[in-house]
Amino acid sequence: MKIKNLYDKHPCVGGNGILGCLYDNTDDIVILTANADNNFLYYGIAENSLLFIKPTKKIKKDSLMVYEVNGKPKYKLSLSPIKDGKMIGRVIMCINQYE
Repeated sequence: MKIKNLYDKHPCVGGNGILGCLYDNTDDIVILTANADNNFLYYGIAENSLLFIKPTKKIKKDSLMVYEVNGKPKYKLSLSPIKDGKMIGRVIMCINQYE
C-alpha cells in the first residue's frame, strides 16, 4: 500500500471538532451504520461502523457493495450480487466508532 498516494488523494481535514478525509464530489455519498451481525470483521467493519457508500460506483468483484432488499434489515452488505436486491453502491470508506 502506498500511503503517500492515498494521503495525496484524500488528505486529512478537520473542522468543528470533527476529523475526516477530503473527498471530491461528496454530494452523492450515502452514510449508513453497520448493524450487529459482524460478518465483515475481516474488513474492519464492526457494529456501529459508519459506512460511506458511493452510489455511482458499479458492481465490482470482491468489493464491498450495499444492496437494498425486501426484508429486515433493509440494506445488506455483500461481496457478491444479491439475487433480487437493488445495488445501492460500493463502500468507499468505513469509520469505526469506539464510544
